[in-house]
Amino acid sequence: MLTYRTGAAGATSAAKAMSEHLLQQTLPPEMAVMAEYYAQGVRPPTPAEAAATRYAGTTSGMDDLADTLAMEIDRLREATSDSDDVLAVRAAGTFVAANLIDRAKAEELLQQRAVPFIADALDSEIRNASAARDYSSATAVPRRDMNPELAARLGIDPTKGLTPAEVAHLLNGQRADGQDIPGKTKRSATEAIGKIFEMDESRLPTRSELEAVLAGKTVSGGDIPAKKAERAVRRFTAVLGADAASLTNDQRENILSGRMADGQELSVSEYHERMDTSRARIGYVDFTFSAPKSVSVAWAFAPTEAERGIILQAHHDAIASTMQEVEKVIGRARKGDAGKDGWDPASIGWVSFDHYTARPTVEVIRTDDQGEVFTELHTLRHGGDRVPGDMQLHTHTAILNAALTDEGRMGGLWLDQLNGKVKEWGAVYQAHLATNLRKQGVDMVLDERTEMGRVAAIPESVCEQFSRRTLSGTAAARAYAAGQGLDWDTLDAKRKIGLIKQGVQDPRGAKSDDLTDMASWQRTAAEIGYKHRSILRPDEIAPERDRVERLEHAYEAAQHVFDKQLQQRASLDGSDARIAAAKGLIAAGIDTAADINAVTAAMRNRGVRQHGRQTSLIWGEVKDPEGRERVGITTALHESEERDLIRMTREAAKDRSGALTDKQIDQAVKAHPELSFESAHGQAQRTMMEDLGKGGQVVVGIGVAGSGKTTLLKPLVTAWKQQGRDVHGIALAWRQSDDLSATGMEVAKTRALESFLRRIDNGKLKLTKKSVVVVDELSLLGTRQLNDILRKREDIGFKLVMIGDPKQMQSVEAGAVIELLQRGLGKENTALLGTSTRQIQQEERETTLMFRNGQTEEAVKRKAENGTLRVAPGGYEEAIKAVVDLWQQRRTENADRDKYTLSISTPTNADAHNISRAIRDRRRELGEISADLITLKAQATGENTSYDLSLARGDKVRLFQRTNARFLDTNSGGNLGRNGTVVEVRDVREEGLVLRGANGRDGLVKWDSLKDKETGRFLLSYGDAMTTNTSQGVTVTEHIFAIPAGSRNVTAFGAYTSSSRHREQTFIVTSDGAERSEIAGRRPLGDQRTITATDVLKNIIRNFERQPEKETAHALLERAENIRRGTVRAMQQTKQGLEAREGKGKQRATLAGRFSTRRHEQKAAEGLKNTAEVMKDRKGMMDRLREMTEALKAKVRTILSRKTEAKAQEKQKKRRTLHL
Repeated sequence: MLTYRTGAAGATSAAKAMSEHLLQQTLPPEMAVMAEYYAQGVRPPTPAEAAATRYAGTTSGMDDLADTLAMEIDRLREATSDSDDVLAVRAAGTFVAANLIDRAKAEELLQQRAVPFIADALDSEIRNASAARDYSSATAVPRRDMNPELAARLGIDPTKGLTPAEVAHLLNGQRADGQDIPGKTKRSATEAIGKIFEMDESRLPTRSELEAVLAGKTVSGGDIPAKKAERAVRRFTAVLGADAASLTNDQRENILSGRMADGQELSVSEYHERMDTSRARIGYVDFTFSAPKSVSVAWAFAPTEAERGIILQAHHDAIASTMQEVEKVIGRARKGDAGKDGWDPASIGWVSFDHYTARPTVEVIRTDDQGEVFTELHTLRHGGDRVPGDMQLHTHTAILNAALTDEGRMGGLWLDQLNGKVKEWGAVYQAHLATNLRKQGVDMVLDERTEMGRVAAIPESVCEQFSRRTLSGTAAARAYAAGQGLDWDTLDAKRKIGLIKQGVQDPRGAKSDDLTDMASWQRTAAEIGYKHRSILRPDEIAPERDRVERLEHAYEAAQHVFDKQLQQRASLDGSDARIAAAKGLIAAGIDTAADINAVTAAMRNRGVRQHGRQTSLIWGEVKDPEGRERVGITTALHESEERDLIRMTREAAKDRSGALTDKQIDQAVKAHPELSFESAHGQAQRTMMEDLGKGGQVVVGIGVAGSGKTTLLKPLVTAWKQQGRDVHGIALAWRQSDDLSATGMEVAKTRALESFLRRIDNGKLKLTKKSVVVVDELSLLGTRQLNDILRKREDIGFKLVMIGDPKQMQSVEAGAVIELLQRGLGKENTALLGTSTRQIQQEERETTLMFRNGQTEEAVKRKAENGTLRVAPGGYEEAIKAVVDLWQQRRTENADRDKYTLSISTPTNADAHNISRAIRDRRRELGEISADLITLKAQATGENTSYDLSLARGDKVRLFQRTNARFLDTNSGGNLGRNGTVVEVRDVREEGLVLRGANGRDGLVKWDSLKDKETGRFLLSYGDAMTTNTSQGVTVTEHIFAIPAGSRNVTAFGAYTSSSRHREQTFIVTSDGAERSEIAGRRPLGDQRTITATDVLKNIIRNFERQPEKETAHALLERAENIRRGTVRAMQQTKQGLEAREGKGKQRATLAGRFSTRRHEQKAAEGLKNTAEVMKDRKGMMDRLREMTEALKAKVRTILSRKTEAKAQEKQKKRRTLHL
């Protein structure tokens, strides 16, 4: 895996902090002596050299010296289990060796700390600090093959490890000695436009204020220095889409009206997001290459240091190979402003830091001097009863923002080129790592679930076991505090941080017994019964395959990866194809990144697999949301499936046989006197009812959440039944289809989609032309799924009525079916019900619809003001506690209401499980749950992660599949629940669980019927919270939308769906720490801007505003230019040609559209045939060259041997002559 962050230059303190983080030693103490070997022969600095740069200028007085000594002891504690007294002597000796203090001062400091020491021990530490290697820090390894001139300009010796100060200077955009880099232009950081003009972020600026801005003044008319004002006005107009130097009257008028220059309206948040274009000067980019967990486990448990070194070297070599490709892309020194005159290839440099573990973190809530609450992140300490980290082999590669051309011109990295490439490079690293390990006899496979390389000999359960600690830092801290007789939740921030430094217990609850990382890992392995053996199989190293065979294997593997993407999206990016190709090379092996081009060429030439069928690719040039040119890809199968859907819809809509008449609808409405359609909303419902009833054989209705679709369906179901029709209801999931029985349909005739289609195929369900099939929650269906229904309708002739909302949760499978249906029917022929009656209060109805209609900012601010948006201070655990507290509060306050209902939804199954577990603990405190009866190993459907599920009487658990039971009251079998049904545990018996369903009946469910057939784990979880997808269609009195991991995983669809379940109110609860972490993650490391509560609110709005609607193949092809149905090789050559022309400062060009599809296909076929022949010829040529080389070597050896023999004979002859 590869992740990256940019780092800010010009922030000295931040650079120092990052330097210390990168230099943190994460090797287990007993392995630290191998650090120099691991650093590839680079000599680390001595402890004295490191200390001299780390603490220069911090030892002016005795108090300062004592504090500095304490800091060094604290740092050393991270990398050793030695006592504090031993570390104090070591630190003092290091300071003497570094000339920070003299020996007398060292003795005084030790006496002050009451450290018993022997003079010889201090002398030994002084000598060691002067000559030994510094193993207390990771080694900062410069790029070994760095361009010598670039290394000289950066002040780096590639053969030596860097000191902390040198690392900090380089990260800060300077030479290693702290001077400016010769020849490099130092660009200034840019201040936010809104800040320069002093804009009020809570509203749009007024016309008079904007007139002042265009005049180069603050919004209040204040003066700004002339040059700064000129630049600021230029930036201001640019972010609004205009050039200040050539502003037209229309553009000026639009800007003064608070719009984009082209007249586009902007919300307050959108406007100020454009104004917040401050940018830190970039000093470096931190690429973090992380080995797959199985490789980290193999490294940690390697039986010999030699094997551990082999694994690490494979990791290093994979990084080096990948970085060669990175250099080609971002090592481009631009010419002219923003590269308008092209670019020159350039050399780049980097410094690498190996880390070996990942430790848990704790988020601590603090309050600043102004009283504002904020969150700090702390790593659990590695000292005392410390928390051992999980093994995680990873390398930070800090790429310095300096690029040197062959002509000696110095520029910076071209970071814009990172877009779309990082995931590809991550797969390239994985491919090289797998290839390198195979050469050592390691069986490496492509994991189908993670799509990463995996050591086949390491069980997945072991990898899972060693991936848990990092998830439970707060739980570990809370447990440790309890062991000390303290309540973590009542401690202030200072005391919490003190406990963290003191060291906490293992997150899984076991005492650490002051174990090292390695000892802890070995004990955990023993506990789970894992016995590691060498992964090297030198006798089983497979012979290297020829390139043609290897690329064929990669092509096949890539198709499986790409098929997953094609099943989920009809419109993909060209980078998706390249990433799939790179992942195919993980399975097959890689030589160079050029292999990716060869695999994608095969994908274009020979097509790809989609749903088990081979299909050809179609691509064209498109622009992404930022206006950058990209390659858009779809398939002929997607195109044909969409065309079929549109055709079948259009044809069926024309057939109005069997349509209801006005009279029939009137009679059906009268049969439901409890329903009223007199209000404005009721009239809209009546209009949709008529459109659906009187329409053709395929009709579609779009109704917002809570619009009363069930209400309008009741008379229609009655009318169809009065016609003698049989009415069936289906939805993607059982839970949604069950709700259709409220419309008057028979329960037995409501089914999940898959069951419905299967029963038609096996003859158990007989439909006729008189049948009516109602599809609910239409937006959850993909194109292929809807086509299956439409084809059944075409064969049988039944009427198909579909209802949904494209603004609620989207389908997992590819296709935006409502858009396609509207293409077939015409938008004007799609019934729309745009108002809601679910919410009782008008304000709640308005707020809910704001989420749907794109007025997210106003909706979020409303909820913040009325208290239904709650940002819980702290991290994940604290947010879950806030949810549980709110759950208990709402239940207590509404305990006297018989019909009061409360539900909780959350983005993921993991969140739902963790929240439900926390509620279970609270239920137990309240006496609602008895003692545990059994603990099961469980999992959610489709997820690999398992968890322990303890069950007691009174527990509420969620089912993940259709579940049958033997009901105890009648001793007969029947259905107890479906996927998403929540049931209550009544008893645990030898043969199974006794569960109570929603109907109040108790049924015995056999153990085997609850298990996953592949894993054997129980498909159950605690059921007090559900996912947003599962909750779609639910109506309750109050709802809690819980997002403990923050809003980053929530889009407009999820926000709207989860915010529209209620009749009275919905609460949204998020984590302050998670929101701030996401904001910080988008900023460069070291960015000194304060993250405020306003930033957190804007971040929530930003995420909730996103509407990543799935694009159809038709929509892609309509917006694409230069559409081709040819080979990927043509696409690659086109892109490379365009970039080459750009590199020379020339205008971009594209291939002419006159080349026909047929010519491309013919050339592709010829090219593929020729390629195979060329490869075959080249193989033969190489074989002949090898034979000739061996023959030549043999001849040379013969000649040398003869010459040697002749010389020997001559010497012997001379000796005989002398002797005579």
